[in-house]
Amino acid sequence: IHFTVTADVTRHKSRLHFHDNRQQVYSGFLSMPSKHCEILRVGLSSVRDKVEPLVFSLNASLYETLPKSRRSVQNLDRFPVLSQKPQPIRTQIHIQKACGSDNRCHSNLQMTAQFTNEHQEPFAMQQGVQVFHYYSSIKRLLLEVNVTNAPSPWRLAEDAHSAALNVSIPPSLKYSGVRTK
Repeated sequence: IHFTVTADVTRHKSRLHFHDNRQQVYSGFLSMPSKHCEILRVGLSSVRDKVEPLVFSLNASLYETLPKSRRSVQNLDRFPVLSQKPQPIRTQIHIQKACGSDNRCHSNLQMTAQFTNEHQEPFAMQQGVQVFHYYSSIKRLLLEVNVTNAPSPWRLAEDAHSAALNVSIPPSLKYSGVRTK
């Protein structure tokens, strides 16, 4: 039997490779009828995507030379038979994460933002909008962003993988840096 195992089959750029050949695809042969177990070791590259499972696909086909044609009818009992359209066998491994029994992450990310002065004092609000009064003594304008992931009665707060915050700074302001708490 000729077999081919493809690792991380659902991804364009695989997160896995087989140790034997350092590739995403491994092919081999097994002789029948003896029972034999082939153990394949895989390596995992740096994983940024922990949400999607690792999917493996196994394809098998007969690897046997056909008998020389004879004029008499052959006894086919000694020849193995496969389905006309063999389907690959797929299995998946979910990366452990705090995402519930369905392996889908349902986060509840909430964000608030406000402008503050150098002493992290928020600017005054007028009719629900922050107002900035410019004075030449003001050298820094800070943007304070608070991101939370807390459960609410209608939404879980499971892991939020690959979440990103993008801030666009107008050309009239000069970027200074980021401080995290």
